[in-house]
Amino acid sequence: MKPFYEWEYPWRPNYEAKMAAIWLGASVVTWLMAKTMPVPLPQKFSGMAMMACLLMAGYRGGAAYKRHKDMARMESNLMQFVTIPELVEQAEKANEKKSIWLGKGFDWHDEHAQKMHSLLSQGADKVISRIDTQRNGAYWLHGLDEEGNVHMEQSHLVGHTLFIGTTRVGKTRGMELSIAQAILRGEPVIIIDPKGDHELAANARRICEAMGQPERFVYFHPAHPKESMPIDPLSSFNR
Repeated sequence: MKPFYEWEYPWRPNYEAKMAAIWLGASVVTWLMAKTMPVPLPQKFSGMAMMACLLMAGYRGGAAYKRHKDMARMESNLMQFVTIPELVEQAEKANEKKSIWLGKGFDWHDEHAQKMHSLLSQGADKVISRIDTQRNGAYWLHGLDEEGNVHMEQSHLVGHTLFIGTTRVGKTRGMELSIAQAILRGEPVIIIDPKGDHELAANARRICEAMGQPERFVYFHPAHPKESMPIDPLSSFNR
């Protein structure tokens, strides 16, 4: 039975680039031999030899470019941020499909798990020169494949939704995307945040302001009376 994918070690040197250069050099040598040898090579033979060398150089060059692009993606995949206008645009597109936008990513398959384990076994900081393995989670995982917009059906949010992850990997930011899109859809949103994440509150306020409805954001915190909305339990006790 044929395997689902062909596996090779993805973090090896770019041997294809060297092969492409050798084949290109062979085509140049063939051309020089045809022009400069005392007994010139037959024109038809030299032309076919040059064409074969150029075809191999192009074939190997394509593979070399793909490997170079894969490694460049790992090097350049640092933390990414989305602006409010970009989020509004993505939320509108997602809402048309009755879905929510989760950001950029790709479907995870066995191939990506193999790439991840081979990278960790060698040492991610040895392969990726700009990696910071001490902070903000393993953001380099985004470089394992080409990314696109990832969506989830709005119906999946009915009931309870659980965000799981270790410290500083983006759980709150993931919740923030969901909250922001619920606000943009005009849904009532109540945020109870014992942790007191200032960015979460500030970004919820920014979304309301971006919609032209700043009054929708109501903040309550007994420790910040100047910023908090007052709540009189006696006046609303019967309600």
